[in-house]
Amino acid sequence: MMETNSCFILFKQPEKATQFHVGECLQFSSLTAFEQAKIDAGVIFHPFQVQEDCPILVFTSPNSYSPEFDAGLIEQTCIENASKPQPITEKSIYVEGGKKVLSLFNNNTLRKLVYSRIVSHKRNSNQSIRAVFDALCAKYPQAFVYVMSHPKTGNWIAATPETLLSQKNSKATTMALASTRPLNSTTPWGEKEIEEQEIVATFIANTLKASNIASFKQSNPFTKQAGNIEHICSTFEFQLSDNEVYKLINGLHPTPAVSGLPKQESLDYIKTIEQHNRLYYAGFVGPFNAMKQEMNLYVNLRCATFNQEKAQAYVGGGWTKLSNAEKEWEETEIKSKTICSLL
Repeated sequence: MMETNSCFILFKQPEKATQFHVGECLQFSSLTAFEQAKIDAGVIFHPFQVQEDCPILVFTSPNSYSPEFDAGLIEQTCIENASKPQPITEKSIYVEGGKKVLSLFNNNTLRKLVYSRIVSHKRNSNQSIRAVFDALCAKYPQAFVYVMSHPKTGNWIAATPETLLSQKNSKATTMALASTRPLNSTTPWGEKEIEEQEIVATFIANTLKASNIASFKQSNPFTKQAGNIEHICSTFEFQLSDNEVYKLINGLHPTPAVSGLPKQESLDYIKTIEQHNRLYYAGFVGPFNAMKQEMNLYVNLRCATFNQEKAQAYVGGGWTKLSNAEKEWEETEIKSKTICSLL
């Protein structure tokens, strides 16, 4: 466990007040180490996969949020902790990689693979980070919106629609969110999209059972809006005891919504096919309070890193044997607009 001071996270949950944590951040090398530390409350920022340069971060110092006072602090910290750019993936490279992905479905057990890329945009230098955060909150009121800065990880910002786990006392919920199309589409969901979401829903149901949660309420699939796009979603409601929380998180993360199925096979392919390190993209983030038995964790989607000159958005698509490379590229283009249109 290490401690860092030159950092902050500013965030807003749907229908809740903005919160600001600044000045103290702990680092952990595993979720088990974090659990054993028995921290009363804070905000966890968990990578896609824990690495030496990508630890679990836990912000533990809540502060009152004053937009006027804190804007300068936020801007200066983001300048100091500027993110280093990663390689972007041009269309020709992404489509060629997509051909490799499609070939994987022919002769093995792979059923789904989430193949991601990075989109780079020049930043609007006249717009402060606090102003971008406020604009994201206004445009996406049902998303978890945050901006975070840390000397080890750089700057991250997101407006994510997906819940990994929400717990209040013994009541808990999660969701299977997958498949994408433009908002207000008039045609029915296609076979590929329905199958893609069913894979995630079945995985979550099986994970709940494996975590000794035999009784849960699963909703029928429905269309869920997320900014300028919509997804297929199923929700799960269940009872969860305190000693099962981290076992369940370990079982769920990463779900096939951000990795694929089978899980380990997908993770191995992601390392070989993608040209970038996912870092905290498709990890999870959110506040917890052990004393109140409350936790709200969100999958880190529609996110970007940034410095003063540019922003890099992380976007991906769920590929199955029915995927079309051109359509998957278009899906990532649509997703990138969630965050890049305001940065």
